[in-house]
Amino acid sequence: MHLRTMQLRTMQPRIKLISFYAIMVLFPFVLLVMLELGLRIVGFGQSYPLFIENPLFPGYLQANPQVIQRYFARPEMAPNVHPDTSFFEKQKSTDTFRIFVQGGSTAAGFPYGRWASLQGMLEQRFKRLYPNKKIEVINTSMAAVNSYTLLDFVDEIQAQSPDLVVIYAGHNEYLGIMGVGSGYASMGSRDITLLYIKAKNLRLYQALEQIYYAFAPSPKTDDSPQKRSLMELIAKETDIAFNSELYQKGVEQFSENLASILSQYQKANIPVMIGNLVSNESDQVPFSSVGKVDWDAYEKSLSTLSAKTNIATLTQLIDKQQNTQIEAQVKTQIEAQLYFKLALNYYELGQFQEAKTAFIQARDLDRLRFRAPAVFNDIIAHHAQQYGARFVDAEKYFIDDSVNGIIGKQHMLEHLHPTSRGYFILGEAYVDSIVNSDLINSELKTYTRDSAWQDIPLTEVDRLVSEYNISKLTSAYPFTDTPRIVPQPKPGSIVAKTLQKRMSGMDWQTFHNRLIVEYKRDNNLAEAAKIAANVSDAIINDPKVAVKAAKLYLESEDLDMALYYYRRANALKPSNAEYLKGIAQVYFFMNKLDLSREFINKIKQLN
Repeated sequence: MHLRTMQLRTMQPRIKLISFYAIMVLFPFVLLVMLELGLRIVGFGQSYPLFIENPLFPGYLQANPQVIQRYFARPEMAPNVHPDTSFFEKQKSTDTFRIFVQGGSTAAGFPYGRWASLQGMLEQRFKRLYPNKKIEVINTSMAAVNSYTLLDFVDEIQAQSPDLVVIYAGHNEYLGIMGVGSGYASMGSRDITLLYIKAKNLRLYQALEQIYYAFAPSPKTDDSPQKRSLMELIAKETDIAFNSELYQKGVEQFSENLASILSQYQKANIPVMIGNLVSNESDQVPFSSVGKVDWDAYEKSLSTLSAKTNIATLTQLIDKQQNTQIEAQVKTQIEAQLYFKLALNYYELGQFQEAKTAFIQARDLDRLRFRAPAVFNDIIAHHAQQYGARFVDAEKYFIDDSVNGIIGKQHMLEHLHPTSRGYFILGEAYVDSIVNSDLINSELKTYTRDSAWQDIPLTEVDRLVSEYNISKLTSAYPFTDTPRIVPQPKPGSIVAKTLQKRMSGMDWQTFHNRLIVEYKRDNNLAEAAKIAANVSDAIINDPKVAVKAAKLYLESEDLDMALYYYRRANALKPSNAEYLKGIAQVYFFMNKLDLSREFINKIKQLN
């Protein structure tokens, strides 16, 4: 007993010493935790969740229109980009198939907007293919974001119980937000960027940012009549040579982030479909050659007589530059413009495969990297296989639909944003993949490609708006070295006059209601019905809007869509006799008399 007492007395100083050091080590961490909690209690700082409750419709969520601000210390530093406003049920019903879309501006449908996006194109097809299935398509895509943002969104998307995630992304790895050559939120190394993404929600980190920017100079404002475009603001590194250190950083960033994204979804047993990338091959000159080559003059000078001589000369120049690199081991760069000229001459001679190869080489050598290089498609295909995602060969769909297998202005508005036909083809690639996967457990109806193309959800107004937006985009950097101001479209048709009112500030729903009135006045019921359907697809919980679309489809004798929207209204208000009567009427016109009687009996039971 005496020995045990002595041992305890001997150990006590050691215990005190260990406790002292433990407290010394842990104290800073405890203090930091207390400071973090204190800042949160007093309401300091901001959090920008990906999804927020819709302020007008309780029980529904929507993508946060301010989510881009989570990557910037001050709101004015963030570009004016956001996901399209579409909302979905907070509590997912058991019969719902929920799809989330991830990507950049193409996945978001620029410049047409929601109805050209993957969301809009998928919704259009699914209404016809699976009319009896409730399918939600939620778009989280927005311009200028890259794989860092997609990776940052994964946890929040997983929390919303997705049945499928659709991804189309990769063009913004160099000059997108947090890209290796970007002027927006670029952190340099991938490890530092990932650490920043993790730390950005801590109030302590936000406090340190506020202190730093309180003493930092204010950001410069642009007082010129025409503000600089997003492309001009975002491009910090305008000279990223092929296979340079910065080029390889972009490749590694995309590969590692994509691996993390697909790995997380695979571990959560969430199916993913990811498509390879397309861009303008034949009708977009290398950006790095703008102002150096008069391309209009060069193309006018081409002829079958001169093409062979030009090809020989250009090939010699390219070989000489390649040999110089090998022999002298200098960091010279084969100019993208040489390959683009080579491609134009091959095309002039009808040697289309050689032309295509040269066009792709010109794109990959373009030092101003607003388009993804070919290696990105190899990464997408490899990672899809490695992590159990379904690979969507969107590029093949474009090639098969293109003249001579070369992607150009038929499918691309400028460097990479599709035309209406291009968006239709991109949507078709994903729709076919989803249908063939048998993920959606519902009866599949017949809906031909020609019918789908005639039924594309884009309207005349969407086309007019897109023409104006593309004119603005291509009138500035990097498409030209002499920027010009683009005037607003002049009023011509009634639609164009209505469009001007929208551009002057008319709210979205009033604008579309005006359009419906104008199209009905012109007896264009099909276009009026399409616009009413678009409004209903945006405001999915309003039965009156759905009935408006149903009636217009019934007038235009599109019974399938009339039934679809009457059933949507009925699902929202099952006891409304008007909606039941509409369904009964459509079934009667479909010659489905038993079903028509069934809904008439439901009306009698209500009375």
